[in-house]
Amino acid sequence: MNDAEIGYLTLYFEKYKIHRQENKNVLLICSTGVGTSELLKVRIQQNFSSLNITATMSQRQVKKNQEFIKENVDLIFSTIRVPLKIEKIPVLLISPLLTDKDIQNINHTMKELEEWKKLN
Repeated sequence: MNDAEIGYLTLYFEKYKIHRQENKNVLLICSTGVGTSELLKVRIQQNFSSLNITATMSQRQVKKNQEFIKENVDLIFSTIRVPLKIEKIPVLLISPLLTDKDIQNINHTMKELEEWKKLN
């Protein structure tokens, strides 16, 4: 590889790094992990371009995939009340229909996460 090719590849790695820092990876938890979660996923993506839905899971799947969640998720949206304790990952209870109140709560949570990030 010559210097020009290395420089070209470096640009792609930098783009990925910036994109990764700006976007938050979100896990959707629904009662079964399917069905309404797909509709909810589309609605979230329409309203929040900076959120990347990494997976949708049921409560049972969450218990089995703790390591994946710790490594790949910044924020959890759940349509069911579940006692989750996943290290340092905020959990936000939302409606399967993504109401205006849910959108406000997500915006508020995103602002809080940015403020916390600036302080640390």
